[in-house]
Amino acid sequence: MVTTLKALKRNSYGREFIQEALHSVYDMFKPAHCYIAYFDKMHHKATSLAYYIDGHVSNTIFTYSIDNTLCEKMILSGKPCYFSKNISQIYPFNQIITSQLFQYYLGLPIFSRRGEVIGVIGCLFESSSLFSKDLHGEWCDVLGDILGSDVEYLALLSSQKKLLREMEECQQEAKLGNWQLDLVINCYYWSREIYRIFQCDIDTFVPNNDVINDFIHPDDRVRVSELKDEMINSTNMSYSIIYRIVLSEGDVKYLREHCHILRDINGVATLIKGILQDITDFYHISNKLSQASNKLTMTYNAVAEGIWEYNLETQKLITSPKFWEMLSVSKGSVNNINDWLAMVHKDDRLAVIESFSKLRNGDAISIDVEFRLQPKNKHTVCRWFNCKGNIIESNNSNRSDSIVGVLIDITATVLAAQKLTLAKTVFDNTSECIVITDQDNNIISVNKAFETVTGYNHADIIGKNPRILASGYHNLEFYQQMWHSLETTGAWQGQLHNRRSDGVIYPEEMTINKIEDDHNVINYVGVFHDISSRKQTEKKLRLLADNDMLTGLMNRRRFIEKVEKQIAKINNNIEDISSTSVCSLLFIDLDDFKIFNDLYGHDFGDNVLKEVASILRDTVCEHSLICRYGGDEYAVLIKDKDVNYAQNIAAKLVDIISKPIKCNEIEINLTISIGISSYPESGTTHQHY
Repeated sequence: MVTTLKALKRNSYGREFIQEALHSVYDMFKPAHCYIAYFDKMHHKATSLAYYIDGHVSNTIFTYSIDNTLCEKMILSGKPCYFSKNISQIYPFNQIITSQLFQYYLGLPIFSRRGEVIGVIGCLFESSSLFSKDLHGEWCDVLGDILGSDVEYLALLSSQKKLLREMEECQQEAKLGNWQLDLVINCYYWSREIYRIFQCDIDTFVPNNDVINDFIHPDDRVRVSELKDEMINSTNMSYSIIYRIVLSEGDVKYLREHCHILRDINGVATLIKGILQDITDFYHISNKLSQASNKLTMTYNAVAEGIWEYNLETQKLITSPKFWEMLSVSKGSVNNINDWLAMVHKDDRLAVIESFSKLRNGDAISIDVEFRLQPKNKHTVCRWFNCKGNIIESNNSNRSDSIVGVLIDITATVLAAQKLTLAKTVFDNTSECIVITDQDNNIISVNKAFETVTGYNHADIIGKNPRILASGYHNLEFYQQMWHSLETTGAWQGQLHNRRSDGVIYPEEMTINKIEDDHNVINYVGVFHDISSRKQTEKKLRLLADNDMLTGLMNRRRFIEKVEKQIAKINNNIEDISSTSVCSLLFIDLDDFKIFNDLYGHDFGDNVLKEVASILRDTVCEHSLICRYGGDEYAVLIKDKDVNYAQNIAAKLVDIISKPIKCNEIEINLTISIGISSYPESGTTHQHY
């Protein structure tokens, strides 16, 4: 068996020999799977060089970890390793073992010339193998020895190919290639990536000075050529340059080239080695970044807010020009923290100090504080600022290095807010009722006075139409005139009768204004006040002006106006045959009334006068007007009746009043005198009849 192995070695080598050797292993032991693998001890893994499955060659190449495996044991012992009893459960991490339900494993070491275990012949069995150390030991040792050099060679070759492949992948990722120019024979070597950069076929394109020069952008050719010639003809050892190339499709690429030159003992240049990188993307990005930087600088200088950065370690402050312009101070006038604090209003300094202290102590990661500048004198309006900033962490630690933020002049905002607060205070506390509607006349806001007067609270009335307050007192024409005035003049003013939430109708004086923005209605604002008390007062005043306060009868002035008005009415309707052209007056005087005042007092006399007034109301016709004309005198206007009717009324009065009258439990006898006058028989004016 050993002689056969040595003969096999003489007839083949490399991968062919390894395949033949593995076939011999299969013929010897008949394993289900067998393989030859080399060890990469630096990375603790094994990689297959040949693989047989049931005696047939498999093209599968696999890698597995050798840590804590049978292979690791074999490397340490240098002896064949045979293991049985369900090896897939003992070594579940080995992908070769766990892929099948193998029960037995045989590992034969492969040795280098130095006697180190550099690989393994692995055999996996589903049933017990025929391996015998006494029978097969010498054969296995010879096989491990003669395989060593070929395994080492193939492992080295595989490693070199892998390194070359990884290098090409890295070059492709970096868009960087290497090249050489042999100046003796004028021959170029390009790596694959340079062919990709120039978009040339590696199998057909042959680089030389002329074709490479044709690729270089016309505006860069002279510069590149002169630089290379200078390096070759001088003592320079290297050069770097950035230039453009124009591809066959017209696309332009930017390249960075760096090379060094090798010279012979006489100083003559013999070889140039260089690297070439496609920096087109970087160039465009750099160009865009440059443009963005310029725009950012312009924005930085033009932004309305002041931008600042404060380094907590160096205490250095960096600001935009706008920062100092907003503060209205020169940059050189502020040199330390005391100068800064002196600028802050004395009432706001503590808040500013506490905010920055929290940042410095790590109790906060941002700052947002408002403060005023200290006014130069008492007549100076305080300017308000909002200072915002955030902690910026260092790249190499979590320690906070800087604070970056903005300074905003909020004076206009604060003053507007103060005015708004004042307006709201006035709105909420004014005694005038205010209601605001939108352009569709839906209520959007009311004040407290409105709620008090109408009985509707804010939640109940918002979104409703003001017609919810309508009392029904006014007709459609009234509201049409109101809206006509609003639309044509922008305002309406007048009196309304509206209804409270409890149904009570009340009078109010209202002013409505239309609010417009660019000729579009945005709001209607109604301001009104309840005039119920005023109306009641006016009613009382009218009562005092027109009536006798003791008897409640019409007074003399009002009575004369009514008589004159009745006469004018008769005169105006004199041609109307259907109208009545007469009226009559009764003048009544109480006889000897002074006696009652003298006997019983004025209060008793007042009660007598009231009693007589009551008798007059009950006796005269419904449409007659009764008046207390003087102290104990009365007058009655009987409308549309002649003197005969008046005489009958007078007789009835004389008869009623002549009967005993009881006042304050005292029975008295009154007599009256009555004068009768009629229009137009007795005269044409009040004075004449």
